[in-house]
Amino acid sequence: MHTARELIEIFIIECYPSLLSGIVIPELKFIFNNDIYEILEDVKNNPFVLENIWTPNICSENIEFLRKNNKLDNDDYAIYVNDSKLFFEKLTNLINAYSKYKEEHYSGDRGRYLMVNYLKDALWLKLLPCDFSNIYGFLDREIAFLEDRTFDKCDVVLNGYSNDNIVDTYMDNIIVTKRDENSFWFETVNSMSFDLINRDKKLVYHMPNIHYGIDNGKCYIYGIQNTSISESDKKLERCLYKLNKGIDNPINHPSFVLALKTFIDMLDKENITDIEVPLLEVLNYDYHAMTGSKTKVMFERAWSDLSDLTDDELFQYEIDKENYEKFVDKEDLISKNKIEGLTNLFYRIEEQFENIEIIPDDFKLNVKIKQKTKRL
Repeated sequence: MHTARELIEIFIIECYPSLLSGIVIPELKFIFNNDIYEILEDVKNNPFVLENIWTPNICSENIEFLRKNNKLDNDDYAIYVNDSKLFFEKLTNLINAYSKYKEEHYSGDRGRYLMVNYLKDALWLKLLPCDFSNIYGFLDREIAFLEDRTFDKCDVVLNGYSNDNIVDTYMDNIIVTKRDENSFWFETVNSMSFDLINRDKKLVYHMPNIHYGIDNGKCYIYGIQNTSISESDKKLERCLYKLNKGIDNPINHPSFVLALKTFIDMLDKENITDIEVPLLEVLNYDYHAMTGSKTKVMFERAWSDLSDLTDDELFQYEIDKENYEKFVDKEDLISKNKIEGLTNLFYRIEEQFENIEIIPDDFKLNVKIKQKTKRL
């Protein structure tokens, strides 16, 4: 178990300067109440000790650095911390919940490495507009996502799937789902994948993953993404298009429709009827713009001369070119695809299956599962 004293040292020495630098993610300021200075002096005088391992201790320079930057400048992304003790308690609880999650799901706990890299960058990309005025609620929500065990019965099964993984049928095929862990760069730790399987013909079609988190009986759906690199069966894909019958000018691929419809049914069976669909993570647009700019500079520097490339160099060039096309000047497209893609998909579900009611709100959709869904 990590302690608050350990976490305070890591945050102040390594994470706080990194967040102010704006190198990896957009510059993010934490404006602490004056109670922070008493806490830091105490940690400086009574440092955390990790047996047999040297760890850096807070010094006067660290405290002065925070004091110098503990103010708001124009156009800063800023989080106000009115209760520093509570902030670090919740941050410690979050890290311990993450460590426990990784241990329980057999993905290992990389200790301080995990803590530093999670707190330096990835965690704060998940911030929603409402979180800047309630950082404690944000941390509570992230802890709840990690502690939720609603769909652990759908965990990845080696060498096939169990009955708990079979969640529905479509025509003469079964729908198999698997809950898996996202990396900490995703919006949420949990991902649910869906496969359409014809057991007689041993055919498989890989449908999109849904990135979700559950907090206090509400499910947050952050994205629906086609992440599979495995080949899918074309015959099964063709039968999916029957879902478009009666839909004028369908713009959503039917695999997305079936995946989301199936997940909504799974939530309904668990008596989870409230869904929130965040459409804006505040730092994401600038983060993708920064990533695109850095990718462009690195690509142009590395590949200014394409003559006489070796096979290995050509292989690396193709990888870098793919990243260039994916990120450079794509921040508007990425934002547009997320907002319009999720919005259009949920309205398609509402229109076709009449099982949900959508209440639009600022930067999000509030969705209510209102009755048992129509059978396919």
